[in-house]
Amino acid sequence: MFAPNGVEVSPCRRRRVFAQSKPTALSPYLAAFLVVLVTAAAAMQATAGVIDSQWQGGVGVWNDPNNWTSVNYPNNSGGDTYKVFIDGGQGATSSLVTLNTSVAIDTLAVDADDALNIANSRTLTIVAGALTNDGEVNISPTSSHTYLRIDGATTLSGDGELQLSHATLAYVQGVNTTDRLTNAAGHTIRGAGQLG
Repeated sequence: MFAPNGVEVSPCRRRRVFAQSKPTALSPYLAAFLVVLVTAAAAMQATAGVIDSQWQGGVGVWNDPNNWTSVNYPNNSGGDTYKVFIDGGQGATSSLVTLNTSVAIDTLAVDADDALNIANSRTLTIVAGALTNDGEVNISPTSSHTYLRIDGATTLSGDGELQLSHATLAYVQGVNTTDRLTNAAGHTIRGAGQLG
């Protein structure tokens, strides 16, 4: 057998060469990088979960994180999912929230004297099956399709109203053909729009 330099090496010698080689240690930079990577992954897993997010009260837009008790505005992403409360009993001030971006959340509760307006061309998707509405949820298109979507079996409960304001552009529909919306006793759906 020949070594790379052309000198013949016996099989015994070759084994001895391999036996003498030492394992290579990680460079300090690579080791530090791996520690940071593992720590970041653990931190991301630790923060992912169900987050209660409450509207702070008053009039405003959904995608302003300053209007919410959570760090970000509610939108299921990155492993975080949201239970949303408008305005969660913030007192005498009526709240009017405009959904100005399309989002998906687990659940939604709207207090009496509070309202959520789903703005033109936006979509609110309820993922975990509960929309408790004691106020108003308005689907308010002006020129584009606007949706309240449900993903799975969802119950619409409370003493409030779901209002659809356009016969051909306001939709309440399932994400899948097997999704089901149950309108509980005491809750009202009114106006012109599309169901299904």
